[in-house]
Amino acid sequence: MNSNVLLAIFTLPSDLAVVKSLLESNGIEPNIRDELTIQVHNFISNALGGIRMEVKEKDYARAKAIIVENGFESYLVHQPDEDHIKSKEPLVSSLKWIIRIIVILSGMLILMLFYLLLTE
Repeated sequence: MNSNVLLAIFTLPSDLAVVKSLLESNGIEPNIRDELTIQVHNFISNALGGIRMEVKEKDYARAKAIIVENGFESYLVHQPDEDHIKSKEPLVSSLKWIIRIIVILSGMLILMLFYLLLTE
């Protein structure tokens, strides 16, 4: 069974679209996580850990080569041991959903308080 491996993390959906189409045109079907959430709420992209692109383990080396060849290597996730590939998640995305929601709501509350202080 081929497990998915984290290949790249994007902040903007537009960059993701270009890389996704490059991979699909080369016969690699990427799995995209959090794309719709970040399209709707782009300002929380970093809080969620960005848009994550995963590929099957058997396609990892070829997908990485395509990304580097086309100048998108800055989005690649560094894999410390490429012989034994494991998904490397950003710190925030490894937190439980409830903690992520609390962090987002706290940030919104702080912004609201600043707004109220500035409008007085």
